[in-house]
Amino acid sequence: MRKSRFFIIHDKVFSKLKGGAGLCTEIGGVQRYLYELAKIINELGNEVFVIQDDQDDAFFLYENIKVWCTSFNVGKRRVFSRFASKFSFDKEVDVVIWGSDTISIPLPGVRTIAIQHGIGFDLITPDSFFKKTFVKLGCVGLYRWLQRYNSLHHFKNSTFKVCVDYNYLNWYRTFSKDDENVFVIPNFCTYEVSPYEKESKSDIVIGFARRFVEKRGVRLFVQAARKILEERSNIKFLIAGDGPLNAEVDRLAMEYSGKVKRTKFSQSETQDFHRAVDIAVVPSLGSEGTSLSLIEAMGAGCAVIATNIGGMTNIVIDQFNGYLIPPREEALILAIEKISDDYNFRSTLGQNAIATVDSGFSYRLWKKKWLDVISYVCERS
Repeated sequence: MRKSRFFIIHDKVFSKLKGGAGLCTEIGGVQRYLYELAKIINELGNEVFVIQDDQDDAFFLYENIKVWCTSFNVGKRRVFSRFASKFSFDKEVDVVIWGSDTISIPLPGVRTIAIQHGIGFDLITPDSFFKKTFVKLGCVGLYRWLQRYNSLHHFKNSTFKVCVDYNYLNWYRTFSKDDENVFVIPNFCTYEVSPYEKESKSDIVIGFARRFVEKRGVRLFVQAARKILEERSNIKFLIAGDGPLNAEVDRLAMEYSGKVKRTKFSQSETQDFHRAVDIAVVPSLGSEGTSLSLIEAMGAGCAVIATNIGGMTNIVIDQFNGYLIPPREEALILAIEKISDDYNFRSTLGQNAIATVDSGFSYRLWKKKWLDVISYVCERS
């Protein structure tokens, strides 16, 4: 019997570029997760295909990963039928991986794996007509029930499930005892962790590296930064990212020129960015798994301040390897001030953060866990 082929389905992982291809320009933790997963499947000698949404059909290679673009508007079942026919899909050996459980559908007789990237229904962000209508009619409770129902419905579509945090698994267990084929594989640090200790100094640099969207706590961060800058002369901010709330970050940088700097960095420069930062802030309001940004900051020895949201509570032990706070402005200000004023505390948090990432959130551990799951799935009919 031939080896299994793996078909990873997600909205967007790669971009077709002039002269070649590359990772999606708006790469996030999900895209990075799926890219690395495709690489280790390739290393096993298995063929791996990424099926992604595009209005125009196209096929290209990226680092030996086969990428087929096709429109998802026709419906996921028809998309499956199309690539099953195109690539002679064999139900006996081939495997479908839903890059996110939210896009999954039942495929009877097919071995499927759904990846659940963290609870995404703990916030109601009225960013569509549908959501705004529910909020306007005062049907928030009904909308929350529908969110929970959809999450359970999507999660049960697949034979095998992988969660990136224990927060979702524990929530799922309150509704279902069917957790036999559920695995937890948290996010990982994208670079090799090495010993590093930040120096004691009077000027403190606070780092923020996230997408500029509401759920990532951008407004919370900007408001806290503005108050700190009014009261503290020795604190500076280094901000990296992009997104819909660009204007609010730009306004802060213009108001406090010299104290607030905006920058961008590539994936290969992640460690360098965080090594230039003393304290990293991850102030998410909701919809958070095991945050890649948090793990990368910890791996570089930053003292991290994270909100007690989602899977971040699976990473940070409060006041041991980081500082956990509720998603409130006053809590963020107090945490920044406390850590800024105490080098020994700041250094201890950073050293414990490095040890935590090296032992529990390294790429080698993530890879081993996925290899175990792949082996488990391939052995079952």
